[in-house]
This record gives sequence, structure tokens and C-alpha cells, in this order.
Amino acid sequence: MTRKLNWLAILGILILPSISLWAQSNINGGSGSGGAPSGSAGGDLGGSYPNPTVSSISGVTAHKISLPLLCAAASGSGTAYTCTTSPTFTPADGDMILFQADVANTGAATLNVNSSSAANMQKQGGGTALVLNDMLAGQDSLFEFDGTNWQMQGQTGNPPAWSSLTAGANAATGAFSTAGSWTYSIAGAASTPAMSITGAAFSGNGTTSTPQLYFNAAVSQPSTWATSGTYMGFNAASGCGNFVDFHVNGGASSVKISCSGSITTSGISSSTYLTQSNCSSSASPAVCGSAAAGSVAVPTGTNATLQVNTTAVTANSQIFVQSDDTLGTKLGITCNTTLASLIVEPVISARTGGTSFTITISGTTTSNPVCLSYFIVN
Repeated sequence: MTRKLNWLAILGILILPSISLWAQSNINGGSGSGGAPSGSAGGDLGGSYPNPTVSSISGVTAHKISLPLLCAAASGSGTAYTCTTSPTFTPADGDMILFQADVANTGAATLNVNSSSAANMQKQGGGTALVLNDMLAGQDSLFEFDGTNWQMQGQTGNPPAWSSLTAGANAATGAFSTAGSWTYSIAGAASTPAMSITGAAFSGNGTTSTPQLYFNAAVSQPSTWATSGTYMGFNAASGCGNFVDFHVNGGASSVKISCSGSITTSGISSSTYLTQSNCSSSASPAVCGSAAAGSVAVPTGTNATLQVNTTAVTANSQIFVQSDDTLGTKLGITCNTTLASLIVEPVISARTGGTSFTITISGTTTSNPVCLSYFIVN
């Protein structure tokens, strides 16, 4: 019995091995004879065989790739970031990248991807510029290009701002930061303040011990805060008007403290009145440093005088003096008790601004100095 030969099968057996060998030796410029390709890669591949790399993908942009390309910044700028991707592309509407900041942003910032052009970095749906520390060093954030701006898709480095508050339902621990104006309108209740800041003020070295509640409008920061802590502090910009200004029902200012340190009020009521320093000196001349008030002793003699050295006095100071026979203990001496019987008053007979003033007593005192108190108003 004769069999018919399948000439197509025979032809395939003879030709297919040759095609396979030819394909293996000509992939992207490689060469070989039945083994793995070798030599320099070409086309969309870079490097050389047997381990080439993908250098580009023809006709593919970032928004056509299932995973966003990593774009790590190396610009060292907190306002003008630059980064490159691999493979590279020119940003178009809808492209997305996984951006990694090298440094924290210091304010509004731009991003230049693959040396295309700098575009603004926006948040909150592309309508708001970044503010300080919205991008932290090393932070990975997803950005989408809308054709004009790079829109931040993830959360910012700053804590989120409260957009609305509900009475009794809001509590926060740690630092709180928000940009723009903020209105808080909630009435207090019995034993419940509308707003409460709890916790002890920080104790530090004068620079680190910033106030618990801090109004800060200046660039230069103080280094003289109280080391044991401050609960409320102000650091105003140069040329400001007032630190605080109190009014009642839209009326005139009742109390205000200016940025130069002066206090303006319609009246002062206090159980005690204190000066920053108070002098006690029985020496002649009296040594009173910068004290605007104090106790001194005029030596005995006829028309006796006493020079009081204090830098508190100015050319226009009002200087008040009052004899006081009870100052012996304070001054460590025995005070003269006959001044009242002489019917004379001590007078200010001379002054040198920033240095001293002189007290003169007409008449004669023969035993024990005359004890006086003085008070300077500038």
C-alpha cells in the first residue's frame, strides 16, 4: 500500500529551523547562532545584551503607563523643584508622577519635569498654592498635570486646617497650623470655655522657650523669652502700632499697650504700685543705679546737699521728694527727727540728665542725716 507524502509538513521541517536561527541573531542588532543575543542593544533598548535596559517607550506618555513614574528632585531648592523620570516624557494633560521632594518647600513652589518648563505646584483641587512645609524632605506625593499646573493628589506635610467647627466636637493635640484667615464663633457654656489651650509653657534657654500662645509677625526671633516659660507673647514687626488695644462696644480705646511699651488708659487702680527697682542708699553721693524711686539720706550741716546718682533722671523729669523719719531701718541709720520743726522743705536744686539730681535742705541739721524718699516720673 502506498502512502502519499505530505509535502507541506516536509517543507516546514526543512525551513523553520533556519528562520529561528536568523531571528535570534538579528534582534535589535544583536548577534548569535542559536544562543542568547549578544552585543549592543538598539531601538527602544539601551546597554548591551544579555541584560539591556529600557531607554524609552515609543509613543507612550506618563498617563498611558499603569504605574506613575518616580520623579525624585535633586535641585536643593524649596521653591523651584526639578526632577527627571526614566523613561523620559514631555508632560501633557493627565500625566501623573510620584514626586519625591529633596528638601521641604519654603512657600509657593514650581516643578520642572524632564527639563520641559516650570509649572506651579497646587493643592486642594489645583486652586491653592503650597505654603511652608506642605512638602517635607523625602516626602512622596502623587502629582497630576492638568495642562497648566501640577496638582497635588495626596495629603500635605502640614496638619490639615479645620474648615468648620462644631461646639463640643473639636479637640486637637500637638501643633496646629493653618493658612489664611480663620474665624471661630462659638459661645462658651457653664464651666466650658469656648476655646481652651491647656498644658504648661515650655521652659528652655530663652530662644527655645517660645510662648504657649504666640503672636509672631516678625522675621527675627527673640532670644530673651523667660527661661521658666511664657504663656502669651508677641513678636511684632518693626513700626507696629499696638500690641493690644481694648475697646467696649465699639467705643474709644480703654486700655492699650503700644509697641514702644507705653500703656495708655483712663485710670489705674491697684492695691500696690511697684517700680522696676528701688534704691536704698545712705551714702553721699547716693548710689542708685537706674532706680526711678528710692530712699536716701541728706548729711548734716547748714544748707546741706545730697547728690543722687541715677540714670533714670532726664532733663524733663518730674522729681518728687518727701522726708520720712521712719526710713532708718531701710537705710541702716538713725534718721533726723527735727526737720518738721524747722518748717523747711527739701528742694531739687540741680540735675544732669541721665546722671544725677541734687537735693538741698535750707537750714541747719546738727545730728543725724535727714531721711528722704524720691520718685521720678518721666
